[in-house]
Amino acid sequence: MKVPSRTLQGAASGSIVDLFVRPEELRPAEHGAAVAADGIVAAQSYQGGHVDLYVDAPAALSGRVLLRVPRHEGMSLWRAGARISIALAVDEAIAFRPA
Repeated sequence: MKVPSRTLQGAASGSIVDLFVRPEELRPAEHGAAVAADGIVAAQSYQGGHVDLYVDAPAALSGRVLLRVPRHEGMSLWRAGARISIALAVDEAIAFRPA
């Protein structure tokens, strides 16, 4: 994954960073894809054009991640309690040195 260097001045190569991505930049990982985090679907909310999946993911600072899955398929494919792997749908994100 690429991140702009301007927000990481003074960070050593390989150091831990906080990564910020929007919900629509996350997607359920397909088999064999690079996984950003694993979790369990805590809740889902149908929003018309998409489904919001709230995923309990210990790797996330807040402990919960929001994914926006296009169409209504998210309601049947990833029910509450289902295990899910999360992938990034982008190849660039914003990273910051941890506070």
